[in-house]
Amino acid sequence: MPRPENSDRPRATSPSADDLDMPLYGATFGEAVKRFFLKYGIFEGRASRSEYWWAMLLNAVIWSTCLALMAAGGTSIFDPDSELTQASEPGLLIFLTYLLVTFFPNWALGTRRLHDINDDASYLFGMSPAVLFLATRLSNPEGVRFDRNWTTSTEDPKP
Repeated sequence: MPRPENSDRPRATSPSADDLDMPLYGATFGEAVKRFFLKYGIFEGRASRSEYWWAMLLNAVIWSTCLALMAAGGTSIFDPDSELTQASEPGLLIFLTYLLVTFFPNWALGTRRLHDINDDASYLFGMSPAVLFLATRLSNPEGVRFDRNWTTSTEDPKP
């Protein structure tokens, strides 16, 4: 069967979901979220598009839910004159806690996603719209240079 042009899966076979050293191409929502939290502070290696976008979907759902709780309590973050009401405090507390807990996992995931397209993680500093665009790019086989077990030698290792 020919490989679809928009596939996230490279020609090589994808590792199992338990192999955290390699990107998991075609990850499901559950696998991607599990890897998002298990690879909390791992900034080396790579992350597939599916790993990245499923984690971003989780972020969007939680952030939207928190903002909806705040709006239901009478507070709008978009209105500078809006005051924080007691009814909207739980939404704000959950929102801030989630932001703090996921700051490093999001940073690590963004770094690994940029590694998968063979780019340096320097884009993560001050160029958020560019990172979102770059995260949509297909995997680049040359990104393997960011993997832990990658070597520059093409010779077989001596026993």
